[in-house]
Amino acid sequence: MGAVYTGVLLITVAALVAAATNRCSHRRTHIGGLGALALVVLDAAMIGAAGALAPTFVWPMAVAVVASLTRIGFAIQSLPALSG
Repeated sequence: MGAVYTGVLLITVAALVAAATNRCSHRRTHIGGLGALALVVLDAAMIGAAGALAPTFVWPMAVAVVASLTRIGFAIQSLPALSG
């Protein structure tokens, strides 16, 4: 499971870096949206895993959960609007 998470994380970082370094390519802008969506999924997975595997809820975990939820909120705001 850790190798899968690491692989997806590296792909997500690569997508976000590709989108951040090129402002002219419309395709890379969409790759950034996919990277942001993957970041939301990864953060949600880590919150769920930490909640399921941790024996008790301690203050460092509370800080990490708040940071992840904040990052999820910013990532969702950066996603392009879905056109119906």
